[in-house]
Amino acid sequence: MLAKWAYAWGASRVLLSDIDPAKLAFARSLGFSDTVNALEEDAAEQVLRITGRGADVAVEGAGAGASLEVCLKAVRSFGRVVLMGNPASEMRLSQQGYWEILRKQLTLKGTWNSGYASLPKNEWKLVVEAMAAGRIELLPLVTHRVPLDGLNDALEMMRDRSAFHNKVMFCHSEEEQDESRRIGSA
Repeated sequence: MLAKWAYAWGASRVLLSDIDPAKLAFARSLGFSDTVNALEEDAAEQVLRITGRGADVAVEGAGAGASLEVCLKAVRSFGRVVLMGNPASEMRLSQQGYWEILRKQLTLKGTWNSGYASLPKNEWKLVVEAMAAGRIELLPLVTHRVPLDGLNDALEMMRDRSAFHNKVMFCHSEEEQDESRRIGSA
């Protein structure tokens, strides 16, 4: 979803990094060809190779210290790092990571989920408006359409991570499942 928003807001190129091959394959199936498995390649080196100077913006979405360090290394001087991931444990910053912030004069910004109040902006309204205008298409992100009577099985699948899933849509009826598939393929 982040990559879709990046393109909607004018990014010329987006590189996605993860350690889960299924997530990277899913991203490629959505048309995002620049992917890096961080267990096999250095994502920061890939960014530098592609851009020649570093990313304008790097978003940390895993909530992991190692991921933050990669973002700090991958972003250009005077660039921005957005912290979005929810950490499951302590996050530590190395001295080298700290120096990246200082020497590159980086701007770090945190974001928490979404805002729904009117001020300064209602992000829920922004999403609906972007979808209505065709600037962002989110239905391809839905990997499962589940009738309500399958709710428990779907929740267990998500909790246990027994199958790859991205977004799971609960539908009241078979007709709603069919309608969401039709809209998603239009």
